[in-house]
Amino acid sequence: MQFLADLDGLTVFLTGLSIVFVLVFLVLLWVSYEGRWPRESAGVPVALLALTVFCSVHAYTAYCPDADQPHIRRTGTLTPFRTYRYAVGKHSYRVGILECVGLCGNGVPLMEFNATATALIRGRNPSIPFTVTYLGRREQADIWNGYRITAHPVVEIDDSTTGDRLLYVDTTRHWPRVIVLLADGFLCILTFVFCMTRTESGSAEQDGSSDEPARRSVPIPDTLTGLGLDHDDQTKS
Repeated sequence: MQFLADLDGLTVFLTGLSIVFVLVFLVLLWVSYEGRWPRESAGVPVALLALTVFCSVHAYTAYCPDADQPHIRRTGTLTPFRTYRYAVGKHSYRVGILECVGLCGNGVPLMEFNATATALIRGRNPSIPFTVTYLGRREQADIWNGYRITAHPVVEIDDSTTGDRLLYVDTTRHWPRVIVLLADGFLCILTFVFCMTRTESGSAEQDGSSDEPARRSVPIPDTLTGLGLDHDDQTKS
């Protein structure tokens, strides 16, 4: 039961969608197309591959490579260092703040407070100590400076005075989700390969069902037979 309890809503949705897609394509293959997928619709099963990509991306998120990163916790007042911009798409960005716990200087970790984290601590008393958990790795932190600045990603922020958790980024590795999503993707790939195999295995042209009908013999008019012309002579002429 613990295995099932770890499955989130998106995993359950993608699993149900995978089962529906597989059943639909198999029903089409055996009922509508009589066991052979038509060549002109061979691109339709590509939807199975597209669904596999969605499952794989979510499986990678559930695997979370940051689970292996050191999670370092520091408590103190926050000192802003400078604003930074980070990309959220090809043509858009957001603004956050690079901050330190305590005074910024040599050897003091510089941390990324993205737009979400900045909004959560904005308006609070700056003298209040916060407990900040950040990852051991550093990443490039400002697209406007050619990524010359690096900082640690923040994954947790707690208000030390009240104990309230302001920010939590899940870096846990959820193996049940990974296993289920990879199984969904594998099922979709198998169905895709099977449909393509049925497409390659035969067609109307190979079965001879579309061969031209046998040419009917042309009756010889009596007037021509009376002239001594037989069928072979007509063919030569």
